[in-house]
Amino acid sequence: GVLLFQDVVAVLLLTLVPVFAGHGEQVWYLALPLTLGKTVLLFVGLLLASRWLLPRLFQEVAASRSPELFVLLALVIVLLTAWLTHLLGLSPALGAFLAGMLLGESHYRHQIEADIRPFRDILLGLFFVSIGMLINLQLFASDGLLILGMTLGLLVIKGSVVALLVKWRGSDSETAWRSGLALAQGGEFCFALMAQMQQNQMMPADLGGLLLAATFCSMLVTPLLLRAAPTIAARLHRKPNEEAKLDEITALTATLQGHVVICGYGRVGQSIGRFLHNAQQTYIALDNDPVRVQQATAGDSSVHYGDSRRGELLAAVGLERARLLVIAVDNADIALLVLKEARRCNPSVPILVRTRDDSYSADLKAAGATEVVPELLESSLMLASHALIMLGLPAHQVQERVDQVRHDRYRLLHKFYPGAEDEEN
Repeated sequence: GVLLFQDVVAVLLLTLVPVFAGHGEQVWYLALPLTLGKTVLLFVGLLLASRWLLPRLFQEVAASRSPELFVLLALVIVLLTAWLTHLLGLSPALGAFLAGMLLGESHYRHQIEADIRPFRDILLGLFFVSIGMLINLQLFASDGLLILGMTLGLLVIKGSVVALLVKWRGSDSETAWRSGLALAQGGEFCFALMAQMQQNQMMPADLGGLLLAATFCSMLVTPLLLRAAPTIAARLHRKPNEEAKLDEITALTATLQGHVVICGYGRVGQSIGRFLHNAQQTYIALDNDPVRVQQATAGDSSVHYGDSRRGELLAAVGLERARLLVIAVDNADIALLVLKEARRCNPSVPILVRTRDDSYSADLKAAGATEVVPELLESSLMLASHALIMLGLPAHQVQERVDQVRHDRYRLLHKFYPGAEDEEN
């Protein structure tokens, strides 16, 4: 939602750049109402067309059962809308954006998306090629420190603004900082916006080159920020009553001995908790979703709010006296951090870790996990065992086969043909 809003604002700015650049003798405050009026008129016209004209056109084309005609109609709509905006003196990017909105509201949007995917991939590649041609690599040699400073400034300012807005909307500090770090980079529309500003002589070429380079660098570090965001946000997140909360948890768990600690109380964590409760095993869970913790506490579950990556919180729930630790978070990177912190707190406690697949199994084992359970492989085993039983094989033979696969560390399930779908998923 935030990224979509950024794109909408960027498209509007692309429309307003020629206005503020001036139109001959016409000053901007006279041109602005005219431009806004054209935009509203175009939007209303396209909205009416999307309600009465486009459904009939797509219905006729779909009835012809011609994929080529279907793709051609979608491309004509995009090009025609971009041409109309250009004819009205607006940005063609605004027309393409509005055309995408119209096609997205169509009943045939999924088919359109599948049909135009080759065009999307090619044009997206060309877009980034054109962006790369705008960047002057010599600036990195002559003004490298300045570009670095501008990049840091962009990340800090935008990240802080996003974090403050998320916090203002009622989220906790950790969520706010994670959002700020994830959205701190400059967007791809920045390149188009700055290029248009330079074309309209609203920005000096030297400054534009530096800003383009800084935006490019901010996008390069985005994967690193996303990877480090949970850890950084956890360290920046500090509540005034945090020490009191730790003391409260410590007091509640002081008498526990031989209990189970569950880190992450989502779908998997709750299922484990219910099995433990039915088996009359004492457990205490940690989760960083305040709403979930409140709901679970109201349902008499032993759950406390907190970040499992914090060693003092693991100590507060009595990990050094626990009989078992279950890490049920759905993020393998976070699970690895929790595992390392848990091993520092209690080197001998058995630790069971849940993962989506076995891509992190070796790292988790090396970090001290006693057992790693990959969800996808276990679900494959469950489906296969049900299939064999439905085919008439004795249950004990099926169980032996399943146990053998587990004993071989799922080696049988590694020999498969991934295909294109697995690359995307």
